[in-house]
Amino acid sequence: TTGNLNFAAIAAERALNRYSEHVHKVAILDIDLMHGEGTEEWVRDKEGSGRVMLCSLHVVTDEADGSFGRNDDLRGLVVNEALSPLWKTQVAGNKKRHDTNRRPLGSGRGDFRDGVVRRLLPCVRAFGPDLIVLSIGFNGLTGDASNPRVDGCDAMNLVEEDYYWVTQQVMKVASVCCKGRVISILEERA
Repeated sequence: TTGNLNFAAIAAERALNRYSEHVHKVAILDIDLMHGEGTEEWVRDKEGSGRVMLCSLHVVTDEADGSFGRNDDLRGLVVNEALSPLWKTQVAGNKKRHDTNRRPLGSGRGDFRDGVVRRLLPCVRAFGPDLIVLSIGFNGLTGDASNPRVDGCDAMNLVEEDYYWVTQQVMKVASVCCKGRVISILEERA
């Protein structure tokens, strides 16, 4: 493994093993500025079991980041909603800057909410988990020290209300598909 395994994967594994009479399938929603490579690797290792799904919303800041976190792997139950950083989609001077190799989806608040509603939550509902593990990093907050800036522009511009909103949306889905079972985890990088 990459050594980046996080608490969401540990919680999912524990629930599947310890509460196997109630928890047969787990969906991990990883919402963070950075992609959870270790979690994706762990989910890919479970490929074929049909027991774990990862839905990740994150920012890809550089083409040098590689392919991890950019593409879906539906066979392996991995859905990646990779957003471009705001500095690639905002107006700089008189020119609109954007990355022509990626779809024109930025990482503003509307794009964040659209990615959650359009991609992540429908995938979770279709998967039909018995438990949702919500892994959230707050580094997408405007002005957060770990939110990278270019030309005075943050990679994401989320506010506290966005995190409340996404938690409420996840709770609604959980009430439909998994008896309201949600574990919410704050992800921190060491």
